[in-house]
Amino acid sequence: MKLILSLTLSWMLSTPAEALRCYTGQYSTKLQTCNSADEWCATVTIQETTQSYPQRQGTIRSCEPSSVCALQGQIQSHSNFYGAFTAYVRCCRTDGCNNQTLPHPKIDRKKNGLQCVSCTDAKGNLGVCNNAVQCVGVEDRCIQWNS
Repeated sequence: MKLILSLTLSWMLSTPAEALRCYTGQYSTKLQTCNSADEWCATVTIQETTQSYPQRQGTIRSCEPSSVCALQGQIQSHSNFYGAFTAYVRCCRTDGCNNQTLPHPKIDRKKNGLQCVSCTDAKGNLGVCNNAVQCVGVEDRCIQWNS
């Protein structure tokens, strides 16, 4: 009896859990099986304002690791000399749960008196890091980002 119980328990613990299935891409209507590192389904709304595009919006659905979903519920806002970018992330953990439509975040674009150095010129080209960019709304930190 102990042997049967032990074997049953071993089998249950060694059976892999089924992978999460999420909608992926911008207009996807099919579920995609996520890889093992991605534990969440995410819906991300993005809004971009540049000199070339006065206001461009989009929604992306994807499989994501928990590190991305740690940002859930926060509005991420980034400005550089070329323009501004905002994103809002909502995550969930059941198959197909990321099919919702989220509103695009409304961001205060008023200059707040803070500024950071930008390596991007007015045309979006990377170059010498000597351009001052004005922070807006609740932006209160400068970041250094290497791609």
